Amino acid sequence: MINTPFTVIIPLLLIDLMSNETSLFASLASHFGDLLGQFVTGIGSGIFIGIILLKILKRPFSGLYSPMAVFVAVLTAFALAENLKGSGVLAVTSLGLFFGNTAVRQKVLLLEFESVLAKSLYILVFVLLGSLLLIPWSLQFFMISIVLFLAHLFVRFLALTFIVKKMEYSFSEKIFLTLMNPKGISVAIVSFVLLLSSLSVLKSLLDFVLIFMLYSIIFASLASWTAPWLVEDLRKKRGTLND
Repeated sequence: MINTPFTVIIPLLLIDLMSNETSLFASLASHFGDLLGQFVTGIGSGIFIGIILLKILKRPFSGLYSPMAVFVAVLTAFALAENLKGSGVLAVTSLGLFFGNTAVRQKVLLLEFESVLAKSLYILVFVLLGSLLLIPWSLQFFMISIVLFLAHLFVRFLALTFIVKKMEYSFSEKIFLTLMNPKGISVAIVSFVLLLSSLSVLKSLLDFVLIFMLYSIIFASLASWTAPWLVEDLRKKRGTLND
């Protein structure tokens, strides 16, 4: 939840800075105030709409209108932040954090509608992305992409090993955690921005972004299928602790 907005905001900020004719550091210094304003406006808009939403949900629960109120609140928070020159993604995230940490009646039922809608949007986004991007079906491209992806997994494994070095994780469990890195909607959003960007250098990276997403989903699926063997040691540890 916390990583997703930064996964989207930071690449979009860098793309905007790279589009300017001035140097990157000069652009970063001149845009620091705007960046801070986007964060403050986004968080403020999300919390403001969240307070209004809680007031509405204090009324008797309605199976039709209560979930619709949550959906409208999300769209309103995004639109309000964007119109105030803030971050709409951060506004929605702030609204979600505020809503998730408050006591609301029938909260699970409220989110069922959003879950179905989110899955539909996920499918639509990935179908559109796959339709707009054409992967070069050449041996050289696949060789380079596989080598880069394996290097990415190796770096992820090293970082994971460093993070959990004080925890009792076996080698197979670290492998499982390394492979479980599917790329979600945040990467798809950044890919669309790259596709619409005027920077030809960034457009050349889109093929690798799409194939990396495909590799990540495949490896994550393989990891989930082999989970009973990869995390067997973890289950034994938990069983010993429970005994």
